[in-house]
Amino acid sequence: MNHEYPVRAIDHIWKGRLWVHEHNWGGTNGRISDAVKLARAREGYRLADEVNRDALAALAGAVSVQNRGVPLVVFNSLAWPRRDIVDPIVSLAEPGQREPRLVDGSGRTVAAQFNVLARHADGSIARIRTIFTADAPALGYATFYLSQGKESTPNPFKISDHEIENRFYRVRLDPRTGGIASIYDKQNQREWIKSDVYRAHELVAMENLGVDEAEEFTEKWWRMDEKPVAVTMTERGPVRTTFRIEGTLLNSRTIQTISLYADLPRIDLETRLNWNGQKAIQVNAAFPFHLPNGRVTYEVPFGDVEYGQENPAAKACHPTVRAANNWIDLSNEEMGITLATEVTPFDLKDRRDERFRDARVIQGIAAPDTFHIFWGGAYTPFTRVALTDPILLQTDFVIQPILLRSVFSCGDANLYFTQPGEHVYRFSITTHPGALVRHEATRQGLEHNAPLQVVCVKAGSGTRADSASFISVSQPNVIVSVVKKAEKGKGLVLRCYETDGQDAQVTMAFAKPVRAAWHTDLIERDGKPAHIVNGRLVVAIGRHAIETYRLVFE
Repeated sequence: MNHEYPVRAIDHIWKGRLWVHEHNWGGTNGRISDAVKLARAREGYRLADEVNRDALAALAGAVSVQNRGVPLVVFNSLAWPRRDIVDPIVSLAEPGQREPRLVDGSGRTVAAQFNVLARHADGSIARIRTIFTADAPALGYATFYLSQGKESTPNPFKISDHEIENRFYRVRLDPRTGGIASIYDKQNQREWIKSDVYRAHELVAMENLGVDEAEEFTEKWWRMDEKPVAVTMTERGPVRTTFRIEGTLLNSRTIQTISLYADLPRIDLETRLNWNGQKAIQVNAAFPFHLPNGRVTYEVPFGDVEYGQENPAAKACHPTVRAANNWIDLSNEEMGITLATEVTPFDLKDRRDERFRDARVIQGIAAPDTFHIFWGGAYTPFTRVALTDPILLQTDFVIQPILLRSVFSCGDANLYFTQPGEHVYRFSITTHPGALVRHEATRQGLEHNAPLQVVCVKAGSGTRADSASFISVSQPNVIVSVVKKAEKGKGLVLRCYETDGQDAQVTMAFAKPVRAAWHTDLIERDGKPAHIVNGRLVVAIGRHAIETYRLVFE
């Protein structure tokens, strides 16, 4: 495969991201600097998408496809086998196909859901959305074929007014708010939603007069039942069923979707908020999950933290607000529920509850914590409710991703972060029997934020098999986070980390045999040689360790 590694483009992308994540948004001449950062973000996104598409096209072009129909190459960027949903739109340049059918590389029929988007003059299909559940190898690809023929697949969903049921869950919507009033989990035989105040996936707006990250909530708040919502079913088939909820929040238009699957035990959610730029507002999405003796755990970079068990150095943190990487979980020893998320900041308490209205005045049961932060030119002592206080740990959790805050910056009331325009947020709900298994939650979060990708290819001169894995890992609690070209020297650099707090003896297999490997530090300076057995990397990964290796292949 002849594809040049895009060193300069990748270098430009990550440097552009540093610009965007720099602290000083707003401030003096803030509109100018913010516009520059937004332009850099858009340029980085465009360039990253271009690099990704070019790489996938090169890989797909190297595949030797079969004569079974239009080849759809499904790529998995994560180093474990996975089963997930894809819904590519396929264009058929040549007329003639009238009855679509999907098969895998062995010619076996795959259950699929088809939506014809355009037809040729003769009535045959010109463009079609193909929805199916794909099995993809670890950090690899599998090929499926859109062919001619008709297959009848039964619809497994039970649907009534505002209710969907599959073999995993029964979900009921509230017709007033469009939020989820009930999630009944068949495996755990449990109702997960405490709906006395909020519905799950409901948007709630609160007036917030705070500055920057500080909070100052008032008595004013709004929810999506202020005006009627419209609930419609937009998809119904043998693979996926979707409800669409159209409404408003403070005169800003909202479009939400809720999707269930025939073969996947999860509930996918999306919110599109077309924000009108109203000032001094915080918008949360409410998830009032309820579980006796439940504990909240959330992902941080290369690990996770249980709420209330944070490092003592975190005492300056807000007592109820945290930052999650890819997932948040509420579990006891018997069962749990995991929310995969794209949104980082989230609150854990109902801020309409008088006990949690204002972080500056929360009073707990235990003696408050004392901490120092740099304030007013000097390190100043403060007190705040203790992170282990029963008022925080024993009252009901209401998990609330913070979607948007239009507060003002740096104490200047003229510098509001109004953020008008469309904002898109995605979440996914899964449940599990037994206590939290950290590597499973980590995988769910990463799968949510790294969906399978599909490339439609033409038959060519490719020589690779139509299904293959580039990297696989023997132990599920070891996650490969980076595979890249070495900055200096030959070969590839692989970085991995351990999720469960357990030592692991790991074997990593690759598409080509490994000839030599070195354990390196984070900046890729070679250390001791790593152990190679029959062309595979065999290493010991310590509990919570982050390890990096440089590999040279035969």
